[in-house]
Amino acid sequence: MTFNRSLWPKTMAARIVLLLLVGLGLSHVISLSVYNFDREEIVNLIGRAQLTERITTITGIIKNAPPEEREKIISFANSSTFQLDLGTTSTVKNNDPLVAKRFSAALSELTSFDSRMPILAETVSGEDSIWRHLSGKSTEKHISITDHFEHIVNEIRTGALIRVSIEIGDNSWLNYQAPDVEATMPWSIRFVLSIAVMMIATAIFSAWAAHYLTDPLKKLSIAAEDLGRSVTARPIPEKGPLEVIQSVRVFNKMQARIYRFVEDRTQMIAAIAHDLRTPLMRMQLRSELLDDNELKRKFSEDIDEMNQIVTATLSFASEDAGRKKNDRFDIVKLISDVVVDLSTLGFSISWVPPDPISLEGQKDLLRRALSNLIENAAKYGEWASIHIQIADGKLIITIDDDGPGIAPENIKDVFKPFFRLEGSRSRETGGTGLGLSIARSAFRSHGGDVTIRNRAEGGLRVEAYLPF
Repeated sequence: MTFNRSLWPKTMAARIVLLLLVGLGLSHVISLSVYNFDREEIVNLIGRAQLTERITTITGIIKNAPPEEREKIISFANSSTFQLDLGTTSTVKNNDPLVAKRFSAALSELTSFDSRMPILAETVSGEDSIWRHLSGKSTEKHISITDHFEHIVNEIRTGALIRVSIEIGDNSWLNYQAPDVEATMPWSIRFVLSIAVMMIATAIFSAWAAHYLTDPLKKLSIAAEDLGRSVTARPIPEKGPLEVIQSVRVFNKMQARIYRFVEDRTQMIAAIAHDLRTPLMRMQLRSELLDDNELKRKFSEDIDEMNQIVTATLSFASEDAGRKKNDRFDIVKLISDVVVDLSTLGFSISWVPPDPISLEGQKDLLRRALSNLIENAAKYGEWASIHIQIADGKLIITIDDDGPGIAPENIKDVFKPFFRLEGSRSRETGGTGLGLSIARSAFRSHGGDVTIRNRAEGGLRVEAYLPF
């Protein structure tokens, strides 16, 4: 037998609820079964004592009654569940000494009872008696047709009968037949209702307990997701069971170490950039003293390019650290502002703004990322077409161009820092190889990403998406 894992709950809270329900349910069923077993014993003892007392009393009355009155007494005592008749033979086929002894002890208390008179008794299944009813061999003569069939139904329900035959003298036998006392079925309405109430109460309590116990784990998961976006996320409160507190404490320490590492790296790069700018400035001043104008121009271009690389490197490192506070803003308006700025510089851009879309994030960081992507498409692809949509819980910004595209073997490398393509997408047109790296880093810090691929009709398609 194999366990179907698809039926096993996925979440820890659901598993806790299921285990509690199963465990407490089984415990409740076992407890009620034990209680019902004890109850059966008591009911059986009381019921059989009452049956014995009834037979004893009726036997004493009939034995002391005049013969002409006995038939009336028998007719009055008969019912659908208690049958007796007066005959010349016993109806007991297989005497059970233990059952007979019970009635003998009770009858011995009657002063009119002769202990030498035989008493026969047996317990039989209801099938034998039912067959006698259906075949017309029943000895009951004092009940109506309705009571006759009611007696059959009662025997079916109880499943066992007790027969007692007592000789009262004059070759006369009192033959009794009644259902053997059995306790009610354990799966009664009350039994099922008690289990249902217990299960509902357990489900409510265990759901609350599971939520209380797993809530710190949910916060830990959310914090891990936030850490993937920004190392400046707030530490998690250390609450909950001891094991959870220890896990949260370790996570907070790890986050602090990562933040210190990124901060130290940023400060180191800032110091390097600052130190590089000083000699670059001296080189710029010294180049002005050159008499050869062509040589002076080449020196100046190289120095400007180095300054550009240093500035871009510092910007990339500082933005990668993600220290700025999130704001709520309209991403549609942000794209529109970028398009207006780039259009004034002569770039050809197609953009039809949809309805406003509110988003939370680092507005300036995303503005620079979008500016890099749109400018890159318009500069190297002759024009840029921008579309925005929301699908599958993501906000997707699509930027198409009509440029020469990128060789398939180079697509995986375009997001690497300082990677530059030959041809039109090269440093001679003003790039440093950090634009796409900065853009992807910005979107990833918000839980999104940037992908790039060649279009079938030519050009590139850049898709930048954010969680929404």
